[in-house]
Amino acid sequence: MAAALRLTIQDLEGRPTPLDDQRYELIDGELSVSTQPHWRHQFSAANIIYALAAWSRQNAAGMVLRAPGVVFANDTAVAPDVVWVSKDRLDTVLGEDGKLHAAPDLVVELLSPGLENQRRDREAKLSLYSRQGVREYWIKAYANTGSSIGSIRSCTSTGAAMRGWNWSPPCWRTMCCSRRCSPLSR
Repeated sequence: MAAALRLTIQDLEGRPTPLDDQRYELIDGELSVSTQPHWRHQFSAANIIYALAAWSRQNAAGMVLRAPGVVFANDTAVAPDVVWVSKDRLDTVLGEDGKLHAAPDLVVELLSPGLENQRRDREAKLSLYSRQGVREYWIKAYANTGSSIGSIRSCTSTGAAMRGWNWSPPCWRTMCCSRRCSPLSR
């Protein structure tokens, strides 16, 4: 049986630039391609970014970014919908190439329709972010069909206390407009 092809960032960079408006991600050498999100997905992400940015500015706490490139390894590069990095870690996370090269403190993914998209966010990315040391992972169903908050250490509906770090972001329920938040199992 032949071994599965394991792609790298260089494999993708060597291809002609696509004009198809797709999002390309590598997780452990496996390529995932998804279409650009629905406007409701983008609207939900914008609301989360707005709330996190306001909280972060008010507390001089860090930086929130929309869909940044996060490069964990030569064969693992993703573009989460929203990330937040504490100001204390910015210098160690941001690379000279404009991408993140270490785990953000918080990753937020908004579920897109389709079983494959949901499997990737709920399983493959949860596993990846856990292995890489992401402190907290939030999953939001933009269609308001429920939400999950997953924390690598511990989590409540209003935030988490992780590794001795005092985490008090805006209330998750306020940001996701859902009262059905529940812990995400690993």
